Amino acid sequence: MRNLSILLLVILCLSACKKGSNNLPITPASLSGRWIRQSSTTRFYTNGKLTNTATVTFNTTGNSFTNPNIAIYFSAQNIGTYLQPGLSGVPFTYVISGSQLTIDFGSYDTNIPIRYTIKSVTSTQLELVDGTSSGDGTINDTVYLKD
Repeated sequence: MRNLSILLLVILCLSACKKGSNNLPITPASLSGRWIRQSSTTRFYTNGKLTNTATVTFNTTGNSFTNPNIAIYFSAQNIGTYLQPGLSGVPFTYVISGSQLTIDFGSYDTNIPIRYTIKSVTSTQLELVDGTSSGDGTINDTVYLKD
């Protein structure tokens, strides 16, 4: 009976342990490369309460307007290029501070910089979140796959 109790305790301890995440440290080196947009989930809020959710999965091989093959290229030198069919690559600079990513398109777009939270980054997937749930806001959660 004692051996059974010890075995159960070991099984419980092992099952309670969290598996290590595959998240990489958030650095220019871990972002370096071409990332293709895979999916985007938008959560809509009214008076700070979730009212609707919409998810779109993109065709990563198509060039149609409804499923554009959008990609972001990051270099380890804190510069990058936004790529979209029908649009020449748009250069940007970026800064990482903790899990915050700020992309600045400079004079190309006056609504910049754009601030994202890096929810996760692995060797194959990057998840960026932006927006607000306060008041009547939206939160966009976009997943990119490494090319």
